[in-house]
Amino acid sequence: MSKWIKCSDRLPEEYRLVLVAIYGTDMICLQGGETLEDAVKRTQKVGHVSLDYVGEDGLWWDTSGFPEIVTPKYWMELPELPEKGEDDD
Repeated sequence: MSKWIKCSDRLPEEYRLVLVAIYGTDMICLQGGETLEDAVKRTQKVGHVSLDYVGEDGLWWDTSGFPEIVTPKYWMELPELPEKGEDDD
């Protein structure tokens, strides 16, 4: 089974699709009179998984061809596809 790899330890091969764990967001909305600094701290705790790749420029890109605004912290190889059985349509 694949394990999460820290991006600071090593990156995947260029243009290889991998799962990434991203903490934070590029969309920050202030809530209840909080400061921008507080909002940034709050959103850095939010995590999500995305399907991305590293381009030859060393930047992370999503499958739509847009650069990631927030740099992923971890990545993981995709699992192998299951073998197609005779009863699969």
